[in-house]
Amino acid sequence: MINALIVIVSIALVGFIGYDLIEIDKKKKTVALEVQRAKAAEESARKQAMKEQAEAEYAKEYGKLVEQYGGATTSFVLGLDKTKVSNYLYVFEPASIICLKGEVIPFSKILGFSLNDDTETIMHNESSYSSVTKTDTGSMIGRAAVGGILFGGVGALAGATTAKQETVTTPTVNQTTSTTKHKFSLYLNIDDLSNPLREIKIGTDTMKAQTIANVFNIIVQRNNK
Repeated sequence: MINALIVIVSIALVGFIGYDLIEIDKKKKTVALEVQRAKAAEESARKQAMKEQAEAEYAKEYGKLVEQYGGATTSFVLGLDKTKVSNYLYVFEPASIICLKGEVIPFSKILGFSLNDDTETIMHNESSYSSVTKTDTGSMIGRAAVGGILFGGVGALAGATTAKQETVTTPTVNQTTSTTKHKFSLYLNIDDLSNPLREIKIGTDTMKAQTIANVFNIIVQRNNK
């Protein structure tokens, strides 16, 4: 009797201890999850604050240009970070100046330009296949004849359906296609002996490259009048 009570008490203690351990583990996981969420929220708030600060600094920098030269006639983003004046090309037509990556250059100092396209052609080979099923007709005729002799018309049909078939897969003519990747850069010739060249990396956008080239073409044409 005593042994049975001891066993029952032991089982109960094990159950309580196990339950407590499970609850402790749950609390630990909950605390860890809350800490993780708090860190994520803190990081998100930090990034948002940095973004707002960068946007405010950009507005301040661009505001100085607007105060001095008026609103930009047109502008082009030259980098991934849109919150830096140094990643833009601004054209201030009324003031006859451009602001290229933070550098102010008068129209009159722009002597010429060249647009370069460093293209890369990627070749693609494509193969297709066709399948043809061939039936051994000689064997079929022989089988039909034997089947007809042995079993009559039905036997002829049975003999014909057992004819040997073979599927042959052959490659057709390979097709070659190509994809062209563009990488545009525009070079400005500036009336400055110490630093006569400015590079504008445009990237893969063909329309953007053509538009920027057209802008500088107009400026050069006006300077030549």
